[in-house]
This record gives sequence, structure tokens and C-alpha cells, in this order.
Amino acid sequence: MAPAHGMDPPIEVKVVRTHPDAALPVRGSEYAAGWDIRAVEQTVVEFRSSTMVPTGLKVAIPAGYEGQIRARSSLGRKGLILPHSIGTIDADYRGELFVLMTWIGEGSSYTIEK
Repeated sequence: MAPAHGMDPPIEVKVVRTHPDAALPVRGSEYAAGWDIRAVEQTVVEFRSSTMVPTGLKVAIPAGYEGQIRARSSLGRKGLILPHSIGTIDADYRGELFVLMTWIGEGSSYTIEK
């Protein structure tokens, strides 16, 4: 696929599972802006608290680039948000990816399913 006008050519991002149940990132549609990742284990986020949600994945972002973690708008409508808006994955980070999530919706907690 050729890059859109004014865009850089595609880059290769390597992904490794750190847990046997980890799901590899997937594109939700042909024109999706990013790749969807999932929690590797059921995680409960208590009301007004932030919880690190494990993905069971490591990535290798090429030098000169960054990765970003963004919440889907459907999660925000429910009340599950990223407290820092966007999570940055630096090119030299090689640890497991965790997603910091905060619950501000109805009820005492929100359960993120595996």
C-alpha cells in the first residue's frame, strides 16, 4: 500500500508476546487510525483510581518514532479514561506495555475483560 500524499512510508514495529494469552494488536478496519490492543488479564479499576492494565506485549518502535496509547471514544463515554490523555511509548522502551486507566463513570468500579 502506498503512503498517502505527504505521509512517510510504512515502518516496521516488532511485537513480542510476554504472556501466552496475550492477543497481538489488530486493525479494527482498513482505514483505522491505529491498532487495537487488549488486556491480557481481567482487571478491576476502582472509582476515581488509576490502575495499570497489563497487555502481555512488548514492542520495538524504530528510532526517530514514538508509539501512542489512546483510549477509544466508546470507553470514554462509559467513564473509562486515560488520565494523561495519550500514553507515549519511546523508541528505546523495551518493557511490557501497560495502559494506565481511570474509572470516573457510574458505579464503584469497572471490570476490563481479558
